[in-house]
Amino acid sequence: MRVTHVVNSDLRGGAARAAFNLHIALRKKNIDSRLLVQRKFSDEKNIYGFNNSFVSKNLTNFRMMMDLLKIKNYTKENLGRFSFGDVGLDISNHDFIKQSDVIHLHWINEGFLSLRSLEKLFQLKKNIVWTFHDMWAFTGGCHYSGKCKSYENTCSICPYLKKPADDDYSFKFFELKKKIYSSSKFKIITCSNWLKSCVKSSTLLKEKIVEVIPNTIDTNRFNAIDKYEARKKLQLESDKIYFLFTTLSTNEQRKGLSQLIETLKFFKNNYSIPEKKYEIIVIGKHYEKNDFDFSFPVRYTGRINDDTVLADYYSSADIFIAPSLQDNLPNTVMESLACGTPVAAFNIGGMPDMIIHKENGFLAREESHEDLALGIKYLLDADTKSLSTNARKKVLENYSNDLIAQKHIEYYSRD
Repeated sequence: MRVTHVVNSDLRGGAARAAFNLHIALRKKNIDSRLLVQRKFSDEKNIYGFNNSFVSKNLTNFRMMMDLLKIKNYTKENLGRFSFGDVGLDISNHDFIKQSDVIHLHWINEGFLSLRSLEKLFQLKKNIVWTFHDMWAFTGGCHYSGKCKSYENTCSICPYLKKPADDDYSFKFFELKKKIYSSSKFKIITCSNWLKSCVKSSTLLKEKIVEVIPNTIDTNRFNAIDKYEARKKLQLESDKIYFLFTTLSTNEQRKGLSQLIETLKFFKNNYSIPEKKYEIIVIGKHYEKNDFDFSFPVRYTGRINDDTVLADYYSSADIFIAPSLQDNLPNTVMESLACGTPVAAFNIGGMPDMIIHKENGFLAREESHEDLALGIKYLLDADTKSLSTNARKKVLENYSNDLIAQKHIEYYSRD
């Protein structure tokens, strides 16, 4: 069986890393797996990137720039990403595609594939599987809809657009997706039960076959190592209590930065603080003009693309806090659990798929910073060894490379 994964990048971004990990896992099961990406950053073989020459790199940069300009000109970026799907590359004649038994789509935005590009792939009548890492495939363009449920009927008057209207971009792309999907055959994978329920309630895709298969994770790379050894490597203090928070950018509202700030303020004001000092570690792009008050000292690391360093940060933390307002199956939560660090999160999206309440983490009431603060207090007071053991066990039993690769192989073969 020859499988080609189509994804924006091989390493940068949660969906990219998920596709890359699956690719490696499948090859270990003797599947001829390949990656076709817009931008390649790894040295891994069997990956073709459209940034491998001066000309192709500049064409890629041009597509990405055109996509970005449209986002900046027409969308309210602070609310979350909205992708238009009208800028992209035709890959239907690429050798990887022509030679494939299975074409496995992942996150294909940012100027990589347009809706017309997808239509050309569907017209090949090959076995196509599409893993949804967010909601874009069945909305008018937003990747996470927030409280908006328009995708259950017809998208229009979109709150993510600067000029919402009855016939705005969300309506136009929703109608284009409807036209393309109506004559296309493909199977869908969602990483969480929550996202499957969203797909099955959508106008565009409720009739499609949907299977829940979570992302996989390299449990050797993300492993539970001694907390204090990890802190020594990162030059962190041995006697502090460290909270860890990750985000692509501190400007991204969906990841719950403002909820985190309110949670830590409530925690500091309502619970007795021991003599040990607290510190919050923030991983992700940070704009220095933003001066956030976390109530405790903060350490900004910037983005980290080295999994070994990431694993050290997870292992060094006492608690990973994931206050996302809407999320699918974030790799960060899985990675933290794999490193034996419990997670405090709101009970939303795919969080309950991974977090067992009061066993390997705490699921707080949605958008309740008081309850999330209570969860942090609970995890600090609970049996650390038991939480860590349960966290690691959850990942090993549900998200290991061998298990997830086998589930994909079986789904590829299903009619």
